[in-house]
Amino acid sequence: MTPLPCPYVCPKGERCPGHIVKVEAFNADLRWTFDESGNWTFNHSQARSEYHLFCSEKGNHADDRHPEQMRCYLSGMPDELLIVITSSAEPPETMQTVPNAVPEAAPMPPEPIGPP
Repeated sequence: MTPLPCPYVCPKGERCPGHIVKVEAFNADLRWTFDESGNWTFNHSQARSEYHLFCSEKGNHADDRHPEQMRCYLSGMPDELLIVITSSAEPPETMQTVPNAVPEAAPMPPEPIGPP
């Protein structure tokens, strides 16, 4: 696959020579569920909001005048990038289970020693 060109256009009309190297999704729904059998299950969905694009030349172009060019919604994403995002994401119904995992935030209570 050829690199995806950076969508940023400078105020003078010059296109950034870089290419997309990273995409971050914001407002994605992540969920961990502890079930009756003692397993943790992870599930996720597509992001509901913005995707932030990062370029090989200037990252997210935050220092430039129009950094909003590096943000997009799924509905306005360039077709080439949309193919990458949707083909590499697991379907929402795909879940990962971790058997008998105990979260560190809820440690097991110590065993009592001797009579109460």
